[in-house]
Amino acid sequence: MVLLIASEEKKADPVEKALKAEKIQYRFLTLTSVLELKKTGKAEAYIIFGSYSKEKGIKEFIKKIKNNGLIILAGPETEEKELTKGDFIFLPEKTAPFLFTGIVKWYLKSRNQNICKELLKSFFKGSKIQIFF
Repeated sequence: MVLLIASEEKKADPVEKALKAEKIQYRFLTLTSVLELKKTGKAEAYIIFGSYSKEKGIKEFIKKIKNNGLIILAGPETEEKELTKGDFIFLPEKTAPFLFTGIVKWYLKSRNQNICKELLKSFFKGSKIQIFF
C-alpha cells in the first residue's frame, strides 16, 4: 500500500494515474487531512507533494512514519538537513510520474530492500535527485 499525500489534489493527478495504470494499491490524502488524522495506518511507501516544509505539523508526521518504509518527497523546497535520517528520495516537483511509480513498484516488489536501496543510489548518482538511505 502506498500513501499519496499532496497539498492540492491536482498536484497528485499525474502520479495517481500512473499508480492506477500500474495497478499499485494506494490511498490519496491531502496534507491537511493527513495531519488531522491520529493514525494513517502503515504504508510501505509514502509520496509527499507540495510545500510540505512550510506546512505546520508535517515534520512531526514525517518523523512518525520515518522507519515504516520508503518516503519520496517531491516539491519546490525541502529542508534536507532536518529530514536526512531515514529512507528518503528528494525529487524535483516536475519529475515524470512514471519515475515515481517505477521507484515505488520496484521497491515494493524487491525481496531485498537493502539491495534495492543501493541500486537506486548508484542509478541516480550525480543527478539532481537526492537519495538518503
